[in-house]
Amino acid sequence: MKVSRQIAAWTAGVALAGSLNITGLAPVVWAADDPPTTPTTGPTTVPAGPAVTSTPMDGSQPMDARAPVLCVGDAAPAVSVAEWVLGAPASEGPPRVRVVEFWATWCAPCRRSLATLTELAKAHGAKVEVLAIAGADAQGETLDRVKAFVARRRGEIGYAVGFDEGAATRSAWLGAARIARIPTAFVVGPDGRIAWIGDSVRSVKGLETAVAELVEGRFDMTRAVAAASAEKGRRAAAEDAGVEVQIRLRDAVRADDHEGVISAVEALLRLDDQRYGRLAVLAFNAMLSGRRDARGAAAFAREMLTSRLRDDAVALDALAWAVVEGPRTPPCDAGLALELAVRADALAEGEDPRILDTLARVRFVRGEVEEAIRVQGLAAAAASGGPLEAKLRATLSEYERSRGPERGK
Repeated sequence: MKVSRQIAAWTAGVALAGSLNITGLAPVVWAADDPPTTPTTGPTTVPAGPAVTSTPMDGSQPMDARAPVLCVGDAAPAVSVAEWVLGAPASEGPPRVRVVEFWATWCAPCRRSLATLTELAKAHGAKVEVLAIAGADAQGETLDRVKAFVARRRGEIGYAVGFDEGAATRSAWLGAARIARIPTAFVVGPDGRIAWIGDSVRSVKGLETAVAELVEGRFDMTRAVAAASAEKGRRAAAEDAGVEVQIRLRDAVRADDHEGVISAVEALLRLDDQRYGRLAVLAFNAMLSGRRDARGAAAFAREMLTSRLRDDAVALDALAWAVVEGPRTPPCDAGLALELAVRADALAEGEDPRILDTLARVRFVRGEVEEAIRVQGLAAAAASGGPLEAKLRATLSEYERSRGPERGK
């Protein structure tokens, strides 16, 4: 199998989670919406899902695997940030319900939580305080980027936004809870105890219910702790099963075992297509380069697009990139790549430079040079000041040098 850079990055890093688990450490499973950890043109694909990790993805200090895990029912940590970009926590008044969300400007699902958090703040007024915390990370997040994002979206944000420069708050909350997925929200009751932890996009009902019950004074903490404990057990069992299959996948990649890769990826998708959706690109490439089954690979990608991964921008982006830049025998289906990239860009609301870069590449491969130049310009602008900007501008120059008669599609 020709191992693409997506597969190589996965093999070198996250695939080693299996060996970590064997030695008694918790498996490292990366964040659901984590972008590439190494700046590169085009997407890098890694396993996804709620993580139990000894090395936080945000670059903060490693967590002691033996330390107690922050759970529902525990006292909430303090919130301390370098700067409040918008608003600030209330310093006076009676105790109130608090929602603390961790997010990033590069995270497409985080943008979809803006409306949910704003509605919560509006619906409950002074009884609920919403704090959204971003921070410096390996993806190039900066205070200036957060300020620019908030300025652009000011009319949509009805809550306080802070910047955690040194990762102290993220370590105290996400790190202590062994979570590497964003967006993640913590709901804290007036008594200072954590009442709910979850994904503010995929678990909106749970978030809203916890807040409403706390405001109305009918929240049952005993029941919540029991439910969280049961869910933790279910997730642990699923993660154990997932780690076993990930080990199979790692070994299949290393052995150039195309059928083993396809089988393992399909097993992981059956376990949890949201958590492991990013691995679909490995199966797609194996179908093309191993089986030489262009029709089957296209059908697989279209199934991902229309059903199982329809709302996963990064997974669709990775597939679109693989279609145009992966194994090229037989030739790629640029029409399918366009559908994948357009859907990914729509989910990212046209603000993710990596996805815009993929969309531009697809346009370029289709012979739509002027449109490729336009979209690549948007990608470079979206990455302004970040680690991707130079590479994206270099690609833009490549497209500009190729100007000429529009090529046939």
